[in-house]
Amino acid sequence: MSADTVRFDSSFKTKQNAFTKAGHTFTGWNEKADGTGTAWTLTTDGVYESGKSAVWKRVGNVTLYAQWTENAYN
Repeated sequence: MSADTVRFDSSFKTKQNAFTKAGHTFTGWNEKADGTGTAWTLTTDGVYESGKSAVWKRVGNVTLYAQWTENAYN
């Protein structure tokens, strides 16, 4: 996916996930690849899931990593 640029105190919308991973379901974005960073979900104060509008209050670059859960099959 391509990078976005947003100005401080401006509206932005996170991109919808364009990635796929066989046998897995996308669960959101995280600031660390291993999922131990700040999760970008509706429950995190000030950040939002894919496609939700917000106002940018961060200073500096942020890299987001897709997070996945493995699908269960019976």
